[in-house]
Amino acid sequence: IARKARQRIERQSRPAPTPKETEQKAPEVEITEEDKKNAQVLYKSLGRMLKKFGLGNVQLQIIKGMQDEGSYTANLIKIALDAVDAIGVLRHESIHALKDLGFFTDQQWSALERMAKEKWIDQYLKGVAHDTTRSRYDAYIDEYKGTKSEAELEQLIIEEAIADAFRAF
Repeated sequence: IARKARQRIERQSRPAPTPKETEQKAPEVEITEEDKKNAQVLYKSLGRMLKKFGLGNVQLQIIKGMQDEGSYTANLIKIALDAVDAIGVLRHESIHALKDLGFFTDQQWSALERMAKEKWIDQYLKGVAHDTTRSRYDAYIDEYKGTKSEAELEQLIIEEAIADAFRAF
């Protein structure tokens, strides 16, 4: 227990990365005054949700022109300004943050993994189209095959299914 507590404190206390550490050179995107206002409203609303999830120490950025709807990396959640379901995206990315920061006990995470294997991988990854030819599951396999071991890929898919289940909750 003491080891887990130290690890959690370490993860929570590390500073959020700077944009240079987390982003490749993004294409230039024109940001209008309306975009700025929309981003402020979204930031305020999603920031309150983060605090309710116990993630008040996680940095939040609203970004125009992101390739994906959202991402989580080392104490930083990014949400696309044009995300169709920004709250759902925040919920999804929050699971990654909560897992990274040690929020779940081993027993809790095992129960979530069990549900992912029994139901959520089929429901949220295999049963959802990524594009016209592949499911979200197949897209993850294609994207990470060769860069991750089979065990790492399985854990990634399980975590994505759990995150999607929380998004839909």
